[in-house]
Amino acid sequence: MISYQEKRKNTVFFNIKNKNKPIFLNDYRVFDYFPKNVCNHFSSFNNSDLTDFLQVVNSFFLEYLDAINLDPKNTFGIEIEFEDVLAKNNMRYLREALSKGFINLWDAKYDITLSKGSEIVSPPLIDQSQTWIELKNVCDIIKPTGVSSPRTGGHIHYGKQIIGENPKNWFNLLKLWAAYEKVIFRFAYGEYLTHRSSVPRYARPVAKNMVQMINSQEELSLNDVFNSFHKVFGEIKATSISFDHLIPEMQELFLNTIEIRIPNGTIDPIIWQNNINFFGKLLQFASSTKFNDEVINERIRKENPENYDLDSYNQIYLESALELADLIFDNNLDKIYFLRQYLKNFELYKKSTNPMGSSFVKVA
Repeated sequence: MISYQEKRKNTVFFNIKNKNKPIFLNDYRVFDYFPKNVCNHFSSFNNSDLTDFLQVVNSFFLEYLDAINLDPKNTFGIEIEFEDVLAKNNMRYLREALSKGFINLWDAKYDITLSKGSEIVSPPLIDQSQTWIELKNVCDIIKPTGVSSPRTGGHIHYGKQIIGENPKNWFNLLKLWAAYEKVIFRFAYGEYLTHRSSVPRYARPVAKNMVQMINSQEELSLNDVFNSFHKVFGEIKATSISFDHLIPEMQELFLNTIEIRIPNGTIDPIIWQNNINFFGKLLQFASSTKFNDEVINERIRKENPENYDLDSYNQIYLESALELADLIFDNNLDKIYFLRQYLKNFELYKKSTNPMGSSFVKVA
């Protein structure tokens, strides 16, 4: 097999900032260099290797996958918001379309927080082929009647079993989110280069609140942890990650969920799948035996989340992003899919311009 170093010698690279030219001239793809099931430690690359790695990543367009290898015990559900449903017969069309050929029960309803808005809500799902077939079909059903916009969101719910019953795992999640919130936000913007307009009201940053709770950590029962969440994070449906649906005494996992509220709206199934994978693996890592308190505590110390500013989340923080990828993912496929969406062709948002970035997904 040809080594990565040998391939580098035969590859002509362009400057990664030149988005209008191909990044390399031969036919090698990113996974020829970095096999999908291998786990390279990208945050330890030297500058030369890192530059080459980023260039081949930037040449790759995300594709829809058959599976994302999320633990099958972990359930999730999604809310797809969209606008411009112009007439009642469009809502009738949506509901009729969702009633045909689907094993799972998806529901369409109006969303009064949007302009002529609607949303489609999934049932509880798991990582299986039927889920991804239906997700793509739902997005195809939406496209003739509605669009995502700089106002729409895409929420994801995960059953609380993804974190488990150990209170320490919940504090691990707080640490992880606080350490990398500015990376999480830019990734969650999806095709856009900045947050949707309603984020300050409905999905605000919470790193500062999390640090306050971490600093006051004591031996707590799971009930006490959940009660603390409600006190610390305040108003319902106002934060980027919401614990409002957690009810310790309730065993019904489909209703007892963590809600990820920060993602921008999209009707691209590839972005949806990538979001579900990233946040699912982020949450799974909080209960992992590989959770690295030392690295994450040091990242919190370096970043000082109490000084975070929402506009600064539009920037690229490469060191933090590589570190996060190496922490939560155990294979190159996941890491590269995460980084491709996070880097967004290395484009940065400029005020008074179109917030939509250049595409990084393969057109079906």
